[in-house]
Amino acid sequence: MDSQRDPRIWQRGEGGLWQPKDAVWRHPAGPDQERARVAQVEDRTLAPENRNLYFNPACPPEPKGDPRLDQRSIPFKVI
Repeated sequence: MDSQRDPRIWQRGEGGLWQPKDAVWRHPAGPDQERARVAQVEDRTLAPENRNLYFNPACPPEPKGDPRLDQRSIPFKVI
């Protein structure tokens, strides 16, 4: 496998391990990169307002008023 590594990209580092010669994480982010950063949103999948989209025993879905939807499923046991 070693002979298949592109020497323009890879080099031997400490302990003889392969390391990339250059990588994005080796460059600090400057003002231009910070301006291009995508803004984070507050609407998260596991946010409390989305609790009806997933099941979490510590935070079960709120009742909707429809007995067909509000009825808890039969508990099951993982074996």
